[in-house]
Amino acid sequence: MNATTQRLHRAFAAAIIAAPLLLPQPEAWATSPDEAAAAAPERQDADAKFQSTYIWQRHGAFPAAYSGPNSLSAESEPRSYTLTATAFLGLRPWEGGELYFNPEMTSSQSLSDLHGLGGLTNGEDQKGGGPNPTIYSARLFVRHTWNLGGDSEQVESAPNQLAGAVDKNRVVLTVGKVSLVDIFDNNTYSHDPRTQFLNWTLMTYGAFDYAADTRGYTNGAALEHYVGDWAFRFGRFMQPKESNGPRLDWSIFAHYGDQIEVEHSHEIAGQPGKVRLLVFRNRARMGSFQDALDAWRAGGSIGVPSVADVRKEQTKSGLGVNMEQALSADLGAFLRASRNDGATETYAFT
Repeated sequence: MNATTQRLHRAFAAAIIAAPLLLPQPEAWATSPDEAAAAAPERQDADAKFQSTYIWQRHGAFPAAYSGPNSLSAESEPRSYTLTATAFLGLRPWEGGELYFNPEMTSSQSLSDLHGLGGLTNGEDQKGGGPNPTIYSARLFVRHTWNLGGDSEQVESAPNQLAGAVDKNRVVLTVGKVSLVDIFDNNTYSHDPRTQFLNWTLMTYGAFDYAADTRGYTNGAALEHYVGDWAFRFGRFMQPKESNGPRLDWSIFAHYGDQIEVEHSHEIAGQPGKVRLLVFRNRARMGSFQDALDAWRAGGSIGVPSVADVRKEQTKSGLGVNMEQALSADLGAFLRASRNDGATETYAFT
């Protein structure tokens, strides 16, 4: 670890230690729910938020009957970490319009260079990481809402969300650089490894090979239609130029990720819940497992089969079902089930 990274980690630790000194005293918290609601802004025209997350993991030595170059190391790995920091900047430049920009920093050290685990234990880790802090543009997008009438509901202030009132019947268009799962499969309980479950297996559908670059972001557009308790979404986004690569393929009409989602909100025993059905279809230069096996056999079975040697224009499709249900104000349950056609390589997600 270089001196810059060490200073960054020391500064982060000092900020955590100093945080309690900067918080308001307990008497400042003694505000009734009605007073808090009255003090909350009903509408924001600009906002800035910041989030930083540090995750540290390790594993001890364990016996392994086989270890190869793509295995999790059987020797002890005493330290793996990720440090991420993101600024969430929002502006309302016109009525119904919102503009968001998220500069982001990451620094990391991975277990076994990210090899050997089907479900990575840290969803913040990525191939593009490293111990030297890297700053980049995570998101830059525009959102426009057309209110169509009906009852209104209050939208609370949150990262990439300005507080304000919207109609329950509305159309929302999002265009720009985003994470596709900011919009689709937005599960309340298991969606963001910075604040919820860490494992990649629980971030979204396991079979959802969603379009994204190495860091999990992509360019594209999504259209949503909210009608009462229902929501309908369609989106098209760019695939990476190569499998899990850092550069996006701007030929969005030739190579893309399409998804359609239907969502229904409900209440059970006075507690909110949602059911979602998602269907996706990806188009890219991907490798087929069968083609890789055929080429391997035709070559006299020398070496090992490789999907990288047989990539061509391929289509991958799949679906997922997502259910979530609040059990109380502080407890909820969720379920995900997903499937894809199983014919081609995992191209973007992981």
